[in-house]
Amino acid sequence: MCIFVAVAVYAYELIRESTIMLQLLLLLTVAVTTACPVLDSRCSCHYVDQPQPIRLQFITCLNMGLLQQVPAFDVSYAETEMLLISLNTTIIRLQSQAFAYVKAKRLTLRGLGVTIVDHLVFSGLEQIVISIDLGDNNISHLPYDTFFRLTRLTSIKLDGNRIATLDQSTFHTMSQLLHLNLANNLLQQL
Repeated sequence: MCIFVAVAVYAYELIRESTIMLQLLLLLTVAVTTACPVLDSRCSCHYVDQPQPIRLQFITCLNMGLLQQVPAFDVSYAETEMLLISLNTTIIRLQSQAFAYVKAKRLTLRGLGVTIVDHLVFSGLEQIVISIDLGDNNISHLPYDTFFRLTRLTSIKLDGNRIATLDQSTFHTMSQLLHLNLANNLLQQL
């Protein structure tokens, strides 16, 4: 009988410890998935609470000065409603997969002086991004795969750049695209 009680107490303690460990793991998972993914101190996250359990995350990067490329972001499993890089910030190059870890639905990169856009710059956002604003930059060339596989993309703003030609496949697979602004570029024909 004594052995049975000892085994029962031991089993109870194991279950209790397992439950506590599971609760801690769940809390850690929630903390990791809702953590702000910014690594640069000039970027910050802002949150807007919606009806439970929705909490919208916005990331702003301001006053970053001259950058050779988009700043790095930590891995984020939660979607970001908008990433805005602006105000006293110049970014020369949008590097390949620059936004893969941010999971942003809307990217606002207007007036940053961008001159170079690498291949597959928005790779990683295929099922997420719905709006990209690259207006008022110095972009003269877009690789054919800039918007490749962005199946949810509904709006692209490229106005106020120096784009003279576009590959005919640039917007080829974009069945959801509703708004495309190419005003004030050097395009002669589409």
